[in-house]
Amino acid sequence: MIESAWRSGVRRLLFLGSSCIYPKFAEQAQLSASASLSWHESGNGMNASQLVAKQVGVSGQISLGKEYAGRTVLIDSSEPGVWVIKTAQTIPDSELWLHQPEASARLDRALLAMNEPPTAADLDALEQHLSGT
Repeated sequence: MIESAWRSGVRRLLFLGSSCIYPKFAEQAQLSASASLSWHESGNGMNASQLVAKQVGVSGQISLGKEYAGRTVLIDSSEPGVWVIKTAQTIPDSELWLHQPEASARLDRALLAMNEPPTAADLDALEQHLSGT
């Protein structure tokens, strides 16, 4: 591409490519970690959002920074090359039942009962009830 531009008489060429296209020991241009500051309109008015340039590693990983370590994120790809990354809280499948209305109500009752003083129990009556006699 560079040679084709030169042969065509292009005087100025801005070529953005991967660092792997540079010779092994050549000095490489680096993007600033904070490329620019942009503004976007939201329901609450104007909010500042920071546009950060990140490089995807050879295994496809992107580092978001230590403040997001261990967090879950959602990545929405509305079109090729466009990603929206949002932090998220997820519920494991094995714990989803806890959020069903019936289970949630039972848990709420149990938590309220923990604040009640203990009452004496008639263990003989309980044993008869459980044995069906």
